Amino acid sequence: MRENKMVSMKSLIKSISMGPFGSDVKVEYLVDKGVPFLDGSNLTSVKMNGDNLRFVTREKADSLQNALVHPGDIVVTHRGTIGQISYVPYDLPYDEFLISQSQFRVSLDTDKVNPIWFAYYFHTNEGKKRLLSFANYVGVPALATATTNFRNLEIPLPEKKIQDEIASILVHIQDKIEINNSLSYKLESLASMIYDYWFLQFDFPDENGRPYRSSGGKMIWNAELKREIPEGWKVKDIEHLSKCVKVGFVGPVDKYYCSEEEGIPIVRPAEMTTDGIDYSSLKYITHEFFERNKKSQVHYGDILISRCGKDGIPNIYDKKSDAQVLNAVIIEPDDNTLFLYQTLKTDYSQKQIELGTGGSIQGVINTKTMAQVKVICSMDVIRRYEITIRKAYHLVKLCHEENRRLASLRDFLLPLLMNGQVTFKEAESKIKHFSDYQAVADHSMVAEQDTDYGKKGE
Repeated sequence: MRENKMVSMKSLIKSISMGPFGSDVKVEYLVDKGVPFLDGSNLTSVKMNGDNLRFVTREKADSLQNALVHPGDIVVTHRGTIGQISYVPYDLPYDEFLISQSQFRVSLDTDKVNPIWFAYYFHTNEGKKRLLSFANYVGVPALATATTNFRNLEIPLPEKKIQDEIASILVHIQDKIEINNSLSYKLESLASMIYDYWFLQFDFPDENGRPYRSSGGKMIWNAELKREIPEGWKVKDIEHLSKCVKVGFVGPVDKYYCSEEEGIPIVRPAEMTTDGIDYSSLKYITHEFFERNKKSQVHYGDILISRCGKDGIPNIYDKKSDAQVLNAVIIEPDDNTLFLYQTLKTDYSQKQIELGTGGSIQGVINTKTMAQVKVICSMDVIRRYEITIRKAYHLVKLCHEENRRLASLRDFLLPLLMNGQVTFKEAESKIKHFSDYQAVADHSMVAEQDTDYGKKGE
C-alpha cells in the first residue's frame, strides 16, 4: 500500500472565498442570458454539471468578483446540504460562474494538486469525514467558519504524477457514463417525439406512409372528450389496455429486510426517479414475505407509479428477476409497455392523475385513479409504435445497464486508488476487462433480442 504524506491545505490553496451574502443576488438581477449562477443542483456529483442554469447580469457578476469561479476551481456547499463538492470542468460553454451564498470557492495550486483528484478525494469516506469534521447541525446544517476550517485541514497527498493518473482513470469512466447518458437522452427524446406526432397530433403514418391528419385523414367528433379524434380510434381506460392494475404492499416492511444473497429485491418510492429505477440502492426482503404477498410482486416490463410524492411519474421495471413493490401502483401491460409508459408521462394523463388525487399531484395515487386514466388510441397504431421504438429502448436499457456497472466499478476503484491498494496499471487492466466483458454482454443481449417489453409472454 502506498504511503501518502499528510499535507496542510494551506499549502495547496491559492485563494478561497465565500459566495455573496444575503440578498446580493436579487430576482431583478436574473436575466435570460449572462453569467451563469450556481445552486446545489449543480453540485450533485464530483464533476459540476451545467444543467438548469440561471443567469445574472454581467454588471452584477463584475461587482461580485470574489464569488466568481472558473474551470479548474472547486465549489463546496457550506450551508443546507453541506459537504457537496465539485470541480468546475473545462468542457462547459462558459468560462466563469457565480456561486451562491451557500457555497464557497477554492482555487488550487495546480502545480501541487490536481483539482479532479482533489474533488474525488472528498467523495471518499475518509475525505467526507474530514470535510464534515467541522459541521454544525444546530438549526440549519452548516460548516462552521467554513473557509478557515477548510484551509486548516490536512489531507494525505500522493505525488502529482499519481494524482494525474488517478484523475485520468476516473475521468475516463465518467466520460463513458456521460456518453451513455447523452445517447439515452437522444433515444428517449426520439421516442417521445414519435409518440407526440402519432398520438397527440394524430400524424401517424397512414396506409401510404403519409402523416394522417396533415394529409387530410378523416377526423370524427368525440362527444365524451369534446374534441375530434381520427376515424376508427377509441377512447379506452388504462385498465382496458392492461392485464391488471394493482397496488404494491402498503405498510412497514423493516422486519422483513435481509441480505441480497438471502432475499428478493424490493422496489420502494425512493428508487423511482425521473431517470428510471435506481437499482443501486435496492433493499431485499425475505422469500417468505415475497411469496406471501403475490399481489404486490412485479415482473419484467411492468410499470410502477409511486403512490405519493413523485408526481405520478411512471417507471418501467426492466429486470429479468421478479421483485416486490412497496407503496406504488403496478400496471401489468398487455404487449404495450412502451406505449403506456409514454402515455402516462403526457400532460394529458398527468392532469387526470392530479384530478383523481383531489386536485394535487402530491395526493395519494390509488389503483382506481390509474385504472380510469383515459387514452385515445388505435390498437393497430399502438402495435406499430411498439415495433418502431423497441430497438431504441433496447439501446437505452443497455446504456443504463452499462452505467450501473461503470458506477459500481468507479466506486470500487476510488478508495483503492486513493490509498494505493490499486495502481494505475491495475486500474487500467480492470477497466479494459470491463470493456471487453461489456462488448460481449452487449453483443449477447442484441443477439438474443430478449429485451422487447412487448413480448413478455413469449
